[in-house]
Amino acid sequence: MAVQKVILFCIVFSGCTLRGWTEEYDKLHLSLEVTADNRRYFDSDYDWSSGFTLQGSANFDKYNTAGLLLGLHQIKLKDGSQAAAMVTDPGVVQWGVFGRHSFTPVYAVFQPYVGADVRFSWMGWSYRTPVFVDSHLIHYDGIVTTELNVSAGVRIHLVYVDLFGEIECGGMGVFSPTDQGVRNTFLPSAGYIGVKLGAAITF
Repeated sequence: MAVQKVILFCIVFSGCTLRGWTEEYDKLHLSLEVTADNRRYFDSDYDWSSGFTLQGSANFDKYNTAGLLLGLHQIKLKDGSQAAAMVTDPGVVQWGVFGRHSFTPVYAVFQPYVGADVRFSWMGWSYRTPVFVDSHLIHYDGIVTTELNVSAGVRIHLVYVDLFGEIECGGMGVFSPTDQGVRNTFLPSAGYIGVKLGAAITF
């Protein structure tokens, strides 16, 4: 009889706990995420890039989240390429928006998802040989870029922190001219594929 009461208590307690989780996630929750990623490019001038991104997101139902991002990256140019002969490896500052759709509720332990983001970037470098523009000698320069990215990944919901990893692919559009008025013929637009690992804390 005592054993039956214990089993019944466990069933009721588990049900109430799960109900509490589901009701809690009907409300708005904020998440702070830190990610590290590495990309490989399909263009002959870019080799790879790596960096870190800080992301803030909010769920607006049990399956969908959206947020803002801010990142710092370094692009490695391919040895012997036209770009590498003209400029040093560029540093990149990124900002943008992203969204995710999870195939299981956000309170589930195992959460496969798909996502997309739009990023605006400023890419800066120094010229290996200074260039002249309107009688001015230019040593440093930069340019604006835009990225469109889609991804698929898995998120693991733990007690105090979430861990996630994803595969991403997308394209980077590079505009011309540069900030200093140089015609950009050396840093082309390119597509890429990459991997991302991250951790998140939800409030």
